[in-house]
Amino acid sequence: MADAALRESGFIGRIVNKRRARYIVFPASAQDVSRAIKFATRERLTIAVKGGGNHASGASSVEDGLVIDLGNLNGISVDRNKEEVTVGGGCRWGDVYSTLQKHGLVCIGGGVHIVGVGGHLTGGGWGPLTGKYGMGCDNILYARVALADGQIVSASATENQDLFWAIKGGSSQFGVVTDFVLRTYPEPGKFFYRIMTFQSESLSVVLERFRAFLNREHRQDGWLIGFIFFTRSPDKHRLVRCRSHRPIIVVLTKLQPLIVLNFTGVGEPDQHNDVWSSFREAAIPSAKKRVGDLSIFDISHSFDDTLLKGPPRVMNAGCVVTELWPGMGEELWESFIHYTNSNSDVIHSMVALEFHATRRQSPELSCFPIHESIHHAVVIHGQHHNSESDQGAASWLNASTSIIRRHQTQNGGKDLGLAANATSLPASPQDIWGKNYDRLRCIKAKYDPNSVFNRFHSIEPLISSAKVQFQAERGGNNL
Repeated sequence: MADAALRESGFIGRIVNKRRARYIVFPASAQDVSRAIKFATRERLTIAVKGGGNHASGASSVEDGLVIDLGNLNGISVDRNKEEVTVGGGCRWGDVYSTLQKHGLVCIGGGVHIVGVGGHLTGGGWGPLTGKYGMGCDNILYARVALADGQIVSASATENQDLFWAIKGGSSQFGVVTDFVLRTYPEPGKFFYRIMTFQSESLSVVLERFRAFLNREHRQDGWLIGFIFFTRSPDKHRLVRCRSHRPIIVVLTKLQPLIVLNFTGVGEPDQHNDVWSSFREAAIPSAKKRVGDLSIFDISHSFDDTLLKGPPRVMNAGCVVTELWPGMGEELWESFIHYTNSNSDVIHSMVALEFHATRRQSPELSCFPIHESIHHAVVIHGQHHNSESDQGAASWLNASTSIIRRHQTQNGGKDLGLAANATSLPASPQDIWGKNYDRLRCIKAKYDPNSVFNRFHSIEPLISSAKVQFQAERGGNNL
């Protein structure tokens, strides 16, 4: 397959690990997926599953193995009477939102249109409406799964309940989900977003006001969420001519570090004038923008420019917190400034504090380990052009997550670990799944004892105990 076609399929994109598969299959049905799995196991090929292909770890690619690209499994069917939507495992959220919009409905999906539903949902799933209706995995009603032995089974609250629990947060470790049935909700109204940008000298007061915003707004109806980005201003260049009259492009100045607040809400922006004024009274924004009368589909396109302009090499690390702890933002800022000042290749890196104010719905029914009544994600994005910057990026990501986890442990009394969907670096499974890992190992032994599905953050099957099936079905130690 040519490079251009590989990029289109997502195999050579904005990831650090660019791998070339021996085979790529494009199944048109669950039965095709089953046949592909059987072929790979017979030929002893490592399997990678590609939904949207967006994860920075390169989990949807594999060197000299077989990639199952679910792009053709993109059907979407709406049942208004049951308030459900059935989506193929290869759908992307933009297509799902667009279809539901025609019916006046929404579902709990990702914040960016190009993200695939499969990896997002099985990894937990934060999005614009998680502050109101829970995570994506909380809203899965049914899944059809192709297992390691090629069987195609149903997973729901009444069928294969252990598998159903495991795929809601267990990522791609238990099989290939070819179809999901998701809960839908009436469209809440029009969305808006508002952006306010501040210079570095306003950091402390902006964080203080944002903390006050969290304590006020996020304890109410969940319709207004806010993100903080630590980033640098867009590239500025000038054209100069030397004596030979040959043009040379030169970077004018070092890019300015900025604090960018991004709010997304339902209704009219003027409903929240008290929020906007609280920031304006504390510091003068260097730039601001607001756009209203949007659908959730429109919101999912709001980061298009950022996605298109980014460097080719991306590494991510994400943690979970319950508050914007005092001192945490300041430490992350200092680390960000030091890192981006150290190497001009990494100036597009950023820190995203994503305050979704997630409210879990029946968290015990999924293996996603965060049960806290309200929680948020902090994602560190290392972005650069040259492979020589990889090691420095990994060190910065690890140092940043250490800052976050230390503040969460000291102030919140509990380390909430790493977020699988936001972490591309190798990680301990205990850091990903916490106390649920032992039960997941038992379920893995039941459905995939030979670790056919071992990409991404892998789960080691626990085969040594005669109690495996009992623990898997009964829930182990009541985890």
